[in-house]
Amino acid sequence: MCRNDISYEWYDSVSEIDKSDWVEIYGCSLLKSYEFFQAMEASVFPNVTYHYLKIYDPGDVLSILPCFSYHLDIVDILVNVSVKKMIKTVRKVFPRFFMLRTFVSGSYASSCEHFIEIKEDTDMEKTVAVRSIISEQLKKMQKTQKASVTMIKEVRDSQLQKVSDTLSEDFFFFSAFPTNFIPVGGLCSPYPVALKKKHRKRFRKYKEKFEQSFTWSLIPDFDEYTKVLTELYLNTLEKSKNKFEILNESFFSNINKYMAEESFLLVVKDLEGKIRLMEIVLEEKEKLIPLYLGIKYMDDDARVLYLNTIFRTIEEAEKRNKTVVEFGQTSYYPKVMSGSFVEDIHYGFYSCKPVVQFMIKHLFRSIFSPMSVPDNVYLDSVKGGIIAKYKKMGYSIMNVKN
Repeated sequence: MCRNDISYEWYDSVSEIDKSDWVEIYGCSLLKSYEFFQAMEASVFPNVTYHYLKIYDPGDVLSILPCFSYHLDIVDILVNVSVKKMIKTVRKVFPRFFMLRTFVSGSYASSCEHFIEIKEDTDMEKTVAVRSIISEQLKKMQKTQKASVTMIKEVRDSQLQKVSDTLSEDFFFFSAFPTNFIPVGGLCSPYPVALKKKHRKRFRKYKEKFEQSFTWSLIPDFDEYTKVLTELYLNTLEKSKNKFEILNESFFSNINKYMAEESFLLVVKDLEGKIRLMEIVLEEKEKLIPLYLGIKYMDDDARVLYLNTIFRTIEEAEKRNKTVVEFGQTSYYPKVMSGSFVEDIHYGFYSCKPVVQFMIKHLFRSIFSPMSVPDNVYLDSVKGGIIAKYKKMGYSIMNVKN
């Protein structure tokens, strides 16, 4: 299709788009990478179909939007516990209440990143045209896919204004589950020197407990471990109150295949040599990204295992001279007590169905409520400098008391 000099087209696979065009829009971010989407597509998740909007002019690509269709259970992205209970009560009479066929802009596997991007050097006239095409095409595809709602997935607070300005005013955004990151290096190094005394003591206590019963290993090529990893991941998922997505063994194998140079596996074994925990980690130039975690739950040592996974990932980041570890969503208390800063995440919604759009506009504000998170645990002597540095890097930090 074409509008003036700007053309646009939908594709069913990332393989139909030139990788060079993709990199032109998304750069070097691993969670926005061509290979990450190859890994997802090759994993064949049930009832998930992919769609890619490419917008271009005769000389250049202007925007690429990866999207997918699936069934969303609205409960899985709600913070408010009382609202979740209310919805589950209603489902005793109406089993499909707030289970919606959804057309999504974003990544099926959670990335805490949005995908509403326009090439940076695009002039204002073309930018306005591209913005119009994006909104119109997202709405049109909702109808084509027979979806009840269009969702814009995982917009960081620092990016919310930019994304809102790109879309039409009938897209409404609401706070969902925030993301965690821990600063590394500089005033924070060596970990945990920048934390308050009781949190440094907590670190020593749990590290000593770990070293009495467990050992670490790092595995660059982890394909032979994906079966066990999947079992442990599903154990952890089963205990989770919020299931953002359900992944499979193929996905973990495909991460190892398509992102071999940028991924590794951290493994915990007990003194009998049994695997107790696994964590996939992605490595970018400036950061480590713990992607997924799986635990074999036994006795009462899950806290020791989990906290030491945080500590070990930070240690690895320091070894590799990184500036940040992106710990993602959920488990806010143990992460914040370990030094995490928290940035809010927003989800956007629109529906071509008048009743659903009315609910989005007037009801969603009540059911999507910002999460309350603990204040950060950094020493007053270094806290200001650390916060200033990471705000300058583009983070919007919510757990800082005025």
